[in-house]
Amino acid sequence: MTRRSIIVAGTTTMGALLCRPAIAGAAATGRTPETDEISVGSGQTYVVRRTTRARLVTIAKGGTIIAPEGHSLTMTIDGVETGGVLTEAGGSDTRIAPGTYRGARLDPKNGIILQVMENDDPGPVMIDGKVVNEGVYHEPTGDPTKVDSFDVIEAHGTDAVAIFTDIALKGDFYSGIRGGGRSSGPGGPGGGGQIAGLNLVLTFDRAKVEGVISATRTKHHLDTISSANYLQLGEVVNTVSPVVNNGVIVQLNNGSTWTVTGTSYLSKLVVAQGARVVAPNGRTVSMTVDGNATAITPGHTYTGVIAIKVTQPPSCELVAVSSPPSATGVHILARYTPHVFR
Repeated sequence: MTRRSIIVAGTTTMGALLCRPAIAGAAATGRTPETDEISVGSGQTYVVRRTTRARLVTIAKGGTIIAPEGHSLTMTIDGVETGGVLTEAGGSDTRIAPGTYRGARLDPKNGIILQVMENDDPGPVMIDGKVVNEGVYHEPTGDPTKVDSFDVIEAHGTDAVAIFTDIALKGDFYSGIRGGGRSSGPGGPGGGGQIAGLNLVLTFDRAKVEGVISATRTKHHLDTISSANYLQLGEVVNTVSPVVNNGVIVQLNNGSTWTVTGTSYLSKLVVAQGARVVAPNGRTVSMTVDGNATAITPGHTYTGVIAIKVTQPPSCELVAVSSPPSATGVHILARYTPHVFR
């Protein structure tokens, strides 16, 4: 499940953050004020009018921290920028721009570091000549339609892009974009026409990441969401699935290690010399590309229908059984029980 946070040509959620990625201080002059705690309740809006330091920032679901008009928002924790630089156009096309996040450790409570999905905000509607916030979201049905012209192997300027440097990450990365439309702009009810597709592009530099990185199918808890239950917007369950219009591109640089904890579907994997893709202790990792078993070798780039899976080798149980009266000695029976972890 995800915690609604920001929109990425649809929606992106950084579940690892106590605060939303778009939270922080607007630029200001003079001495930086300090406070022990900033707390924003559900439905409240907190305006940061100048750069502010705080020991603890807590935002309830439905709460918002913003800067005055004309200012931008960033946030750092112990000097580490979180969430990257956010760019916005028309209030609906927000994405994580290429950036570098250094020296931190992210270990989200909900297990998800980054969630990408289409914008599920139905937006306002016109009733009796008035604009009211009574739009209704309806869960898409059926399988997404593949757009042959959308490249899931190369990065685009509109993709969700993040670079992690000198960082330890424990959690999952999911791309649940359905795509299938003709538009290259923001998708979903709040962003105009449905987008053709969108890739999740992740680069790890001298980093360690432990978790699943995969294309997924997302499903809300409710098929129909109105203003009465708007908090269900952005709350989805992920099911890992092969890439359709939601390419997942992973590049491991400079000794980075990806410990794969579950089945992951990618469209491109770059493993630089010195980088590694491994399984947790006691398990093994394997990869197929277009259905063919393929070794994961440093210094190689893989493209296509990539499936990375983790399994546990067969276990051996030794059972000592007393011999029948007419025999001597002890018989050792070996029982082999295969276990597969998906």
